[in-house]
Amino acid sequence: MHRSLLVLALALAAGTSAAQQGTGSLRSPHCVRALDMLQAGEGEAAAEAGRRAGSPPSPVARARLETLRRQAARACLGAGAGADRPVPAGRLAQPPVAVPPLPLPPPRPLAPPQASQPLPPLKPVEPPPTLTGCDATGCWASDGTRLQQVGPALLGPRGFCHAQGALLQCPP
Repeated sequence: MHRSLLVLALALAAGTSAAQQGTGSLRSPHCVRALDMLQAGEGEAAAEAGRRAGSPPSPVARARLETLRRQAARACLGAGAGADRPVPAGRLAQPPVAVPPLPLPPPRPLAPPQASQPLPPLKPVEPPPTLTGCDATGCWASDGTRLQQVGPALLGPRGFCHAQGALLQCPP
């Protein structure tokens, strides 16, 4: 316990020495005196704990140490015009700020549904022509047209057609 309190005091002194150059210097007589009193109080608390076979210090000794710590902190870190004000207990965090919710604009009424135009009737889709029969000079298509054999291609009334199996692809 004595080590942890000493380390705490040294860390407190070392961490703030760079930031506190002017007011509340660690070399000021008030700070030196307060640190000496704190170390003496820690020594007394350690001696009391040793006499009580390693049990923690009594509540009176803990309260005295807390008072000495606050005085040392005030003398070393907060010297100046406001040194006599009490150090707040606990955390220094502020409570959360409550922010009221932003008012939302009123919802816009939905527009009435518009009557949609009926779709035009679908044109009947004719199946693509197929080959129904072939001879040496050409082939007959399923739509009744005769396709003439011209080399590897078939010539129909609208141009050359290509046969893929039994299915024909002719220009429109």
